[in-house]
Amino acid sequence: MKSRLWRVNNLEFWNVYMSEYQKENKDKMHFYSNQRREKNHRITDKEWYDCKMFFNFRCAYCGKTYEEHFEEYGEDLHKEHVIWDGKDNLSNCIPACKNCNSSKWQFPFNLWYNQYNPVYTYERYHKIYEWLHHEYKKHIKKRKPKGKYTKKAS
Repeated sequence: MKSRLWRVNNLEFWNVYMSEYQKENKDKMHFYSNQRREKNHRITDKEWYDCKMFFNFRCAYCGKTYEEHFEEYGEDLHKEHVIWDGKDNLSNCIPACKNCNSSKWQFPFNLWYNQYNPVYTYERYHKIYEWLHHEYKKHIKKRKPKGKYTKKAS
């Protein structure tokens, strides 16, 4: 708390110091920026719509509606990676409000979303489980391979 107060009171000095630090430690800055880089899902608009529809246009974790979320934050629900370093397709994507997405961060799903979490309900946990293990398969779009050697119909 004291250091934050000092930074506020000495903002000009702090900005000069940080600028110099970043120039001298480019490798560290690159590492830190990669750690914070957002992961993006590679899903179609239709797949995202189907995912939100499966969860009734609500946050899969706390149940906040799309309307409540848009009114509070002015944006759509987030495409949440359930497994932080997992796949970027529909098999690892659920809708989450900004609050749940931020508080989950990189925590493993079962460690964060359990009976000790104040927004936890067994019904939502079960619905997430069903989506991740079975339901997403009904909505995932088959993509053509990108390689130059593809089979031709004969």
